[in-house]
Amino acid sequence: MTQFEEGRFRQGLIQFIFDRTKESFSESDDLFASGLINSLFALDLIAYVEDQADIEVTSELLSSQNFRTIDSIVQMASLMARHGGERVRAGD
Repeated sequence: MTQFEEGRFRQGLIQFIFDRTKESFSESDDLFASGLINSLFALDLIAYVEDQADIEVTSELLSSQNFRTIDSIVQMASLMARHGGERVRAGD
């Protein structure tokens, strides 16, 4: 993806998680608390997000808050993509 397209990214992310888990979920479900994502799957998820959003998920972004829900992942990726992958603070 050369230019970040939030809707396309969101749909691809949902499909990626569904393909791996075969479980239904909503975009606001806590993916970790629900058991959909464990620590091993989290590594694949991070790699997917980096590849599809063309960003680098830095150690500052590796928080459960940024990866808790579909909505939070999309928000973080969108913010990073808008800033050209540069380090940003929440609320920027």
